[in-house]
Amino acid sequence: MIQRHFLLCLQSFATKVLIAACISQFAFILACTASKADDQPVPVATGEVESLQWSFEDKLAAVSNTTKIPLEPLSSSVTGTFPMNDDTPGEFIYDPLTKKSRHNRHSVSFSESHESSRPLVYELPRSIWEKASRGFTLECFIHPADEAGNNALICGFPGEEKSSSQLALEWNWNPNHHVTFHGFGYRMPDGRQERFPVGHYLSSSRLQREKNPWRHLALVYDRQASMLTCWIDYHLSKSIEVKGLPIPSLGNFYIGGSQDRWGVHGKIDEVRLVTKALDPSHFQRARKDAIEAVDFVSTQNIVPADSGCYDVKRHFGAAGDGRTDDTAAINAAFAHLADKVPLARNTLVFPEGVYLVSDMLYCSRFIDIKGAGPDKTILRLKDQVFINQDSPKPVLRMSSTSGAPGSHPWVNGSSIALYLEGMTIDTGKGNPGAKGLEYHSNNLGRLEHIVIRSGDGSGLVGLDLTHHDVGPALAKHVSISGFDVGVAINYQEYSHTFEHLTLKNQRVVGFRNRGNIVAIRGLKSENQVPAIETVGANSMVTLLDSELMGGSNSANAIESAGALYACRVRTSGYRHAVHQQGLSKPPVEYAEQIVEGPWIEELTGQKVVQGFGHPAGSLRLKIEETPDPELPPTKEWVNLLRYAHRVVDDNWSLALQAAVDDGARVVYLPANERFQWKTPVKLHAPLERIVGFGHEIGWHPNVWSRSGDYEQTNAQAAPPPLLIYDEQQAGHTLVFDRLECQHLQHASPATLVLRSSSPRRYSTATGGSGGKLFAEDVGGADWHFDHPQSVWVRQWNPESHAAGPCIHSRGATIWSLGFKTEYESQKLLAEAGAKTEILGAFIYPIGKIPEERPVFENRDSQLSLIYGLSVYQSNHAVQIIDQQGSEQRHVKNEALLWVGSRGRMDLYTSSGQVLPK
Repeated sequence: MIQRHFLLCLQSFATKVLIAACISQFAFILACTASKADDQPVPVATGEVESLQWSFEDKLAAVSNTTKIPLEPLSSSVTGTFPMNDDTPGEFIYDPLTKKSRHNRHSVSFSESHESSRPLVYELPRSIWEKASRGFTLECFIHPADEAGNNALICGFPGEEKSSSQLALEWNWNPNHHVTFHGFGYRMPDGRQERFPVGHYLSSSRLQREKNPWRHLALVYDRQASMLTCWIDYHLSKSIEVKGLPIPSLGNFYIGGSQDRWGVHGKIDEVRLVTKALDPSHFQRARKDAIEAVDFVSTQNIVPADSGCYDVKRHFGAAGDGRTDDTAAINAAFAHLADKVPLARNTLVFPEGVYLVSDMLYCSRFIDIKGAGPDKTILRLKDQVFINQDSPKPVLRMSSTSGAPGSHPWVNGSSIALYLEGMTIDTGKGNPGAKGLEYHSNNLGRLEHIVIRSGDGSGLVGLDLTHHDVGPALAKHVSISGFDVGVAINYQEYSHTFEHLTLKNQRVVGFRNRGNIVAIRGLKSENQVPAIETVGANSMVTLLDSELMGGSNSANAIESAGALYACRVRTSGYRHAVHQQGLSKPPVEYAEQIVEGPWIEELTGQKVVQGFGHPAGSLRLKIEETPDPELPPTKEWVNLLRYAHRVVDDNWSLALQAAVDDGARVVYLPANERFQWKTPVKLHAPLERIVGFGHEIGWHPNVWSRSGDYEQTNAQAAPPPLLIYDEQQAGHTLVFDRLECQHLQHASPATLVLRSSSPRRYSTATGGSGGKLFAEDVGGADWHFDHPQSVWVRQWNPESHAAGPCIHSRGATIWSLGFKTEYESQKLLAEAGAKTEILGAFIYPIGKIPEERPVFENRDSQLSLIYGLSVYQSNHAVQIIDQQGSEQRHVKNEALLWVGSRGRMDLYTSSGQVLPK
């Protein structure tokens, strides 16, 4: 307790000498045990910047960087006691301005309410306002009590007269949602005043009913830009334009409440006022460890600075210097950003650097993590920290299941939209209990340009896909080096797709599949152990265009107990290319099979169902790589907000059209902004890419609104086209990047790429042959290919409760690697000479399905299918309706190879020819 009269007490000279000696001795002990931390606040360097720091260690006074005289509270405000508490935001406070840490032992407690207040009041020196002419920063840490709520002034200038200015960090009560938010308020001398909460109603800005954490708040005024910005926890922010804020008239400074009300119920620590507009990278950081000479300034150029994305350095205090432990900072970022739906699907950027961690990192769903590239952004586990193989840990767990694989007692199919790209995960040395990455994404998700490596080859699994239940998702350009197992996947649901996967130097097996469905193209394995092993006859593997090299004569390249389709696969060094186990399904016996290398042109599964024409294998359609045009520097990207002046009646379609017509090559929609769309937008060259950061472009309800469900075949009930790609030069390519659209129309001979961008409805509108379409990691269940067109899809998730078909092809040539769908709908109708090849699909029938409704329908067209079902309650009575001319055939469930609840269609092919009987 600090008594009111302590401000007037004087210590004897002898007492002062004794205290000084004790402090000196204590400082020596600290220097020996924690040399990176100082005991007292380290003032900001003098000069043009002045600072005041309230640390509340053993007194209520503030320390200035320009004078040795502490700034005491006005004696009239020190009524009663202000308890010091050992609950602090962190054991150490790091100041990026001085680049030093100091111990933090106490905070100060307040126990007031909306209707009462007992603040600490300070009269600030005139020099503060003289040096704050260009701006200032006010920051603090606050720990709300569980009973806290309503309105409160945390710290700032309440304005003691009605005509004076007001500026403060506050709690703001929202009566509509019955929620209190952290925020700020201001009042000008002319009476203009506003109060702002920071963050939407699901963000971490709001006060919880219990277990409120320590929060960091900052209020920054940039006089030159006339901008006032409030920051919550370094990343949530709200900016407003305030011109001519009369800084000298702000009056006395208050901590813990205003004059007679709006008192704080909670703890406050480390209040600082600096006469400079600081960036979040220079705000104080509370930590459990002492650090020094660490810089949180980010120079990332992965995304534009004003894209609304979050930076793990600037916003969350990760160092990325290869020596500072960044575990707590990264986990704080994930805790704040992941799983914030429906309003936020956040992007977290990892700038170039080495991020050292000592424990598992965990993030839930709905997050996009972007590194600068696997050679530039590295997550590295400290050596010898994950040593227990019986209780293994990953460096990074990405799943809405917070526990280890198998800990969830039932199916978890809601771990949706997890993205990771441009990063290396390094498990260090001496970590035999380490796994690189646990990844569990459902419906949509993507791993791209990822390296997972063990520093000494040890560790259990590189990429662990054994959560219940993973997929569908796409892994592309992933390289794994070391570990017992490179990739491991379990359970029967929900499939996974891989393209350009590299596996090196595994000690047991490269890729192990226990019961799931995987589609792989472009596997490069350099291993003496088997490259692929499937366990269980319900497992299914599709393998294309792969090289399995470096094998040992004591091992087979592929050990298969389930369905295997292999095409254009080269092996070397192994005893055999494939060892296929036999399967007994009376009255049929499928014999054990040995396939020799070094070349497999085409190997079909154990049970092939032949359609019209009796083809021997799949259609083997031509495959093209997805175009990936090089991006211009981020400084050349165009923020849609730059065209806000073109908006009329809140119609942002006008802004996007203006940006396209003005020649923008890349346009982006800043994350977590809100836009309305009221007219169609035509897209054309030189536009090369639209980056959505998770946005969906949909019609304003006044233009089109959905009245119940509509069937995909009812074009009149569908929304009109909103984005229309009508470029007339066939050589052009346009990329959509994480941008959803209610109705996207491809009205061009040019190429369109949908990269993790799902249209709710896709249609074509061009005579002759339409432009090429490449789609990766897409959903949507209303696809219309109405003209001859070439289509390549990597990981398709079209699912709907409507009748379908989810995909309607009239003459298009469609190749799909990986395909997953649920519910009652028909998935495909192909007609008018279409060619369709779907490889590695998973079908999950749910609901009441009409007896005559097939999964796939083929009319006067060519079709190849490799897929598996999981049947627990519902199923289609007819799997495939295949009609050529007047002859129609129904492929029913008995045509499949059944292994428990798994129905296997190892291969179905119809060449579209009716052979004479």
